[in-house]
Amino acid sequence: MYYYEDPVLTNANIAESPANLQSQLLLSVDFKSNDLSRLFRLATPRCRWSAGSKAQTTEGQLVVYPFSNNRDPNRINSIHCKTPKWKLDGESAEEATLDVSVNGQNYFGGAPFTFTRELKLNRDVPMAGPNGDPSPVHLIGQGYRLKARIPSIKWGLQTTEAINASSVKDYTYNREAYLDTYPGNQALRAYETEAANWPRVDAPMNEGASYDEIILKS
Repeated sequence: MYYYEDPVLTNANIAESPANLQSQLLLSVDFKSNDLSRLFRLATPRCRWSAGSKAQTTEGQLVVYPFSNNRDPNRINSIHCKTPKWKLDGESAEEATLDVSVNGQNYFGGAPFTFTRELKLNRDVPMAGPNGDPSPVHLIGQGYRLKARIPSIKWGLQTTEAINASSVKDYTYNREAYLDTYPGNQALRAYETEAANWPRVDAPMNEGASYDEIILKS
């Protein structure tokens, strides 16, 4: 039997995550006067999120952060977990409580954590463009509006850019208006009609439903 002094959760790198993603979570922890080498060998860390009758846990690791090649157990200062996939039950967001455990049973922390609307990209219009000429691209989906984090767009393996929250607009799906995103462009209309019986590579959208839209340069 090994006894340890209760650690203290001091900070977290994120305080929210889209409900459908498993985000990387790094928790700064004050391990007090514990023997870190022994704690590293014997600990079974876990993270727990709870809200009302719902609770989910994920396995964790004791780590040194910022990450480096030096893995000296006596330098551990953080616990690394992934957020769970959280069922929102129709809510656009849900507040939860984040706790962490060193032994997998006794939890501490009590930090607030928010699970936001699922992050999805339903459609991109147009679906192709010329190599040397940046084109305006409409990205229609949901969950683009995060409070404390900035979603990013990755164009293949080329570049990644952050979404400016002020550029996100409300979008109500209407099929005919959608088909005229670029008036006179028959490619989108052909894709929607002639390819209707083929397996789709995009996500379905519901008539009259609300989504987020942002227009970027490809």
